[in-house]
Amino acid sequence: MRRGRRLDIAATIIDRVTPPIQFTWTLPDGTVLRRGERSGRFRVLDDYTLRITDVTFDDDGPYRAAVTNIGGSATETTVLTVIDYSWRVREFGDCSRTCGNMGVRGQRVVCWNEKTRSREDNDLHCTVEPRPTSPPPASCNREDCPPEWEMTGRFGECSATCEGTQTEVIVCKQLRRNGDVIDVADNRCPQPKPMGQSRGCPGSPVVSCIIAPEFIDTPPDPGLRDLTKDQTYIIRQRAEILAGNRICVEAPLKDGTGIPRDQTFTRWVLPDGTVLQQGDSSDRVEVSEDGTLCINFANERHTGTYKAIVENAAGKDEAETPIQVFRSPSIILEVDQTTGGSRVYPPSRTQALRVVPQDLVTLDCNATGTPPPTVVWFRNGEEIDPTSRRFNALPDGRLQINDVSLDDSANYTCRATNRLGEDVTTLTLTVEQPQARWVVVREPCSATCGLGTRLVVSECRNRTNDAVLPLENCAGQQRPIHFREDCKDADCEGVWVVGPFGDCSASCDGVRRRDVFCEAETSPGRTEIVDDSQCPGIQPPALESCGFGIDACPLYLWDVTAYSDCSVRCGSGTQSRNVTCIQRTSDGEQVVSDSNCFSRLGRMPRTVESCTRVCTYEPGPWGPCNFDSVYSCGDGTQSRTLTCRDSEGNAIDGRFCEEGGVQGIDSQSCYTPCQCENHQWDPSPWSGCTRSCGGGRQYRLIRCNCNVTGVPRQVNGEECAMSSTAGARPEDERSCNPEQCPCVNHRWSPGPWSDCSATCGDGVETRNITCSCYRDGVLEVDTDENRCSARASRPPNSQECRRSRCECPTATWNITTSDCSKSCGNGTRVVVSTCMCDGVPTDDLVCINDAGLSKSPAFEYCNPEECPCVNYRFQTTRFSPCNKPCGDDAVETRFVTCTCRIEGNRVTVATERCQNNGLTPPPSERSCAKPCPCDTVEYVPGPWSECTPSCDDPAVGDREQTRDLECLCTRGGVTETVENTVCDQYYWYPSRSTRSGRPRPPSRDSRPATRRPCDPCSFGWTEGRWSRCARDCRHRRTVTCIVTTNGVIVNESNCYAHSSANKPETEERCDYTGSRPPKTIWEPSAFGPCSANCGIGVKRRAVTCVDACTRERADGCRGRLRPPHLKACFEGPCDGPCRDRVSGPYCERMASKRFCDLDLNFYRCCASCRQHRS
Repeated sequence: MRRGRRLDIAATIIDRVTPPIQFTWTLPDGTVLRRGERSGRFRVLDDYTLRITDVTFDDDGPYRAAVTNIGGSATETTVLTVIDYSWRVREFGDCSRTCGNMGVRGQRVVCWNEKTRSREDNDLHCTVEPRPTSPPPASCNREDCPPEWEMTGRFGECSATCEGTQTEVIVCKQLRRNGDVIDVADNRCPQPKPMGQSRGCPGSPVVSCIIAPEFIDTPPDPGLRDLTKDQTYIIRQRAEILAGNRICVEAPLKDGTGIPRDQTFTRWVLPDGTVLQQGDSSDRVEVSEDGTLCINFANERHTGTYKAIVENAAGKDEAETPIQVFRSPSIILEVDQTTGGSRVYPPSRTQALRVVPQDLVTLDCNATGTPPPTVVWFRNGEEIDPTSRRFNALPDGRLQINDVSLDDSANYTCRATNRLGEDVTTLTLTVEQPQARWVVVREPCSATCGLGTRLVVSECRNRTNDAVLPLENCAGQQRPIHFREDCKDADCEGVWVVGPFGDCSASCDGVRRRDVFCEAETSPGRTEIVDDSQCPGIQPPALESCGFGIDACPLYLWDVTAYSDCSVRCGSGTQSRNVTCIQRTSDGEQVVSDSNCFSRLGRMPRTVESCTRVCTYEPGPWGPCNFDSVYSCGDGTQSRTLTCRDSEGNAIDGRFCEEGGVQGIDSQSCYTPCQCENHQWDPSPWSGCTRSCGGGRQYRLIRCNCNVTGVPRQVNGEECAMSSTAGARPEDERSCNPEQCPCVNHRWSPGPWSDCSATCGDGVETRNITCSCYRDGVLEVDTDENRCSARASRPPNSQECRRSRCECPTATWNITTSDCSKSCGNGTRVVVSTCMCDGVPTDDLVCINDAGLSKSPAFEYCNPEECPCVNYRFQTTRFSPCNKPCGDDAVETRFVTCTCRIEGNRVTVATERCQNNGLTPPPSERSCAKPCPCDTVEYVPGPWSECTPSCDDPAVGDREQTRDLECLCTRGGVTETVENTVCDQYYWYPSRSTRSGRPRPPSRDSRPATRRPCDPCSFGWTEGRWSRCARDCRHRRTVTCIVTTNGVIVNESNCYAHSSANKPETEERCDYTGSRPPKTIWEPSAFGPCSANCGIGVKRRAVTCVDACTRERADGCRGRLRPPHLKACFEGPCDGPCRDRVSGPYCERMASKRFCDLDLNFYRCCASCRQHRS
């Protein structure tokens, strides 16, 4: 019942009896009311109804009605509960959000229980009254939210091309006060970053997937090992071993790579470039089937870098391992006696060596080993000081003993040591008095070529090994005397000396000759003519042709006709042509004797050439098959007719094709099936199985045989198939090795993760891990997990998981603040609010939703007092463009501000503060005035300058004048002088294109000229005085070019260019009258006729010594080269055979040196010259 209302509780008596009854109501407080009675707000009506007016909460309780008479009594109880629900508007509550732009708070309308004084969850209790309208909410907590991790629900890329997993993408986001959600750096979100859910890649195949192989990452350092035993290393480790042992390098792959393994192959590249596949071996190096490289009995040549390459269809990977093979020290003792030049290799570990006193003995401790050993020398058991003067231990292990004497006899021990051990050897050195003798020695010749001298001396040497000894060892013997003798190591190289050419031997096709000889230095300061072989290079020609021209020298040519037809119809034959000698002159051509062309052109062109005509056989149809056996079946031959035809297709005799080498096929083999009996199948043995396990295949050949008169014969298989005696054809293929193949490439296969064990908060999820392997390319489970454990560690089968948070109504905020960002001037500091549940940090929503606590702002202001400002100064911007294009009032402006530094930052303050600190502000504007365009412009030229260069300049050349131009600008009737560039903008240039938009002055069409040429100077020749007549009967003078106006001497080019007069002669003949005799020269006359009418003759001329001036005979030519007065001539060959007329090697030498062009040599050596030309 609702409070404040009237309540009637009716009591109806069903069976009314008599006599009359007695009826009562008992109230909760024990008050008893009868019919018609009243007690306060309680009244019993006449119809026994109990009426309660203005019901209150105190009226709660049981109400009992009782009725009695003489017949008995009856009671009923009713429990009354008073309620009162109403709509209430509560005051402003907590903000709906702690940050962002969605937070609101307002007066909420709730259903209120007046009895319990609390909010009723079920609003239906208040629906009896209309619900009032809620007031508008107010925004709150509008500030940036702290960054939080967000589960995007998206998954990243698959971890593998098959059997891979995807992880949920988790990003760090921040809700800004303007409502934007932005991505921020991960380090701004709470750490550590939560783990996203993982799942299998959708559509990722499980079977027959291919994954690229990868070698394992860099393994740990192998550490110190006993290198005297066999060792095994992992790829990328530095491998070391002692020579003679076995070393192996394994190349394991990362888990989950190189799948399937039976399709992944490993090969090794050796230091020398050799490539070894799995199962290969070379030079003690082998690669096993699992890709492990091993070196048996390793030695130092196996040292180097070995590269492993693993690949399959998905990709490949490479890795390297350096292998170092060490060797313990080993010594070969060598002795170098520098004086004797010999080397002694003692045959055992302890050796003896006898030497004589000398300058130097070197003991070479040839110690080998890896790493290189350290060598130490001992003398009679005591270590030798390597820095001593006489005993010098070199870095390469050698020991030098300087100034060896008899006291150096001792035992010398060499000890070589490295990390693997040491080796020792000893040499007994005995220094004894030598047996000496004098030996004569000749020093090198003083001249490298030609005749020279050399000194012959004597040396004291050991009789045993011929080593040089000190002179006192030979003091008791007579020493040979020293003397000098002539010597010649080689002839000096000569030079070719050539003289001038003589006259031509004929006016037509003649020759002329000169002297050519080889000259060399035979002794110092003396040169002589020597054999031609001493001169380098090719000998200059002594002859050259002369006398040419078609009129003076007719042209002889071979006239050649076309070849005739081939002499045969088929095959190889000959064809001929005519060749004649013709003479071509200006009058025409005529046939002459062949000797004219032979003597001038040499060999006659060929008159006969070989030829070939092609003839072919034309085959006819094949005839029937003929059999060699008595059976008309099997192998036989068939023939056909061949017709020989020439190149025109005409049938000719077959011998022409045979003579021409043409082969025709007139028979071939043929086959006709025989009628065999008793056909039988003949199977061959089975081949090997294609697989060693898992079911392979075997194959064999099936042949068909039959009997022909009892002889087996192989025939086509179709005959056996059609024969009733052969039966069914045997199988040519069958399965083999059906046993199951072993399972390989073991790996761990994880299953999917189970559901989280917790319904809220942190829990654990699990998964199944199975050991899997590939059998015939199919992935299956292996119960023996040790096989997977041997290859890789077992993956975890459980991990932490997180579900929705758990409620915590007792959560509280733990608030910490950072230092203030500024010491003054209103700084900020960060406020960090951490939600704590039972002392453990938890999500902020726990404090906000479960405990109803609002979160403090992320920052707050601090240190509001004003900071001091220092370092005042004015700062300016760049000037703006001019406010006008031209004019005197055009200006540029800029901003000027006062700044100072507060807490390291420069800020802008009032201008007065800079002025109060004694600073003057810079100007904020400046003039940019410039003249406006002219109305008209005009060039005014100045006077012309003097001509330059002047005529006084020796290199006067062309001259010109120049002048200046003045530009006048008229604006608004005012004319002023301006820069010439202003006029250049308006004037038209004939060489330029028209400039549109420019005003053109009416008085001028082009820019006035500033340069013009000057009139040339007047030049002329001036002659000097003649010199005295010289011995060559010539006198000379100087002729110079001058300016006629002032007589200045200038370059002759001016006279040549500007003077019409020719240059006078500078020398001429004169009569010599000096005291010294005049110059003399040889003057030859013309050659006379040839002394022979045919063959070789001689022409003669006079050669006279004359005065160079008077041309009169004189005697002063002695010592000058005289021209020859004789020369050979050839008037054509005489009748007779072509033969060598000079015996001996003369003709062969003339022909080899190409001197046959000289008519005399050709006549004397006709046969040799023709043979050489051919």
